[in-house]
Amino acid sequence: MSVSRDSLGDAQARLVASLTTSAERPAEFDAERLTATAAILADKRRRGVAKRFPALVRALGADFVPLFDEYARTTRAEDGDDDAFRFMGALAMKRVLPPELRALRRRLWVRLRLAKLLR
Repeated sequence: MSVSRDSLGDAQARLVASLTTSAERPAEFDAERLTATAAILADKRRRGVAKRFPALVRALGADFVPLFDEYARTTRAEDGDDDAFRFMGALAMKRVLPPELRALRRRLWVRLRLAKLLR
């Protein structure tokens, strides 16, 4: 049986979306394994942001995990700095970004902008 590149590419895109966001799980894959894999990837993503930005975790306390998980279900993963910046942006939009993180977010924005300019 021959599978076209386009259909394979579509299946891969659906698989990645289902693993990294709350997109629908493709029927041709085992749902239990996809759920377990998605949980592992979400945990890895959350731990990456937490490791790079411990002040974010300290400021949010017990709310960090549920807030980050809610954010991660609706956004694609980026590198840790971009992910943290966008997460803080999502918190600011919801008006739950702690005041002590505003300066961190501004510094991170400057660092990201400089990195893009220097590419």
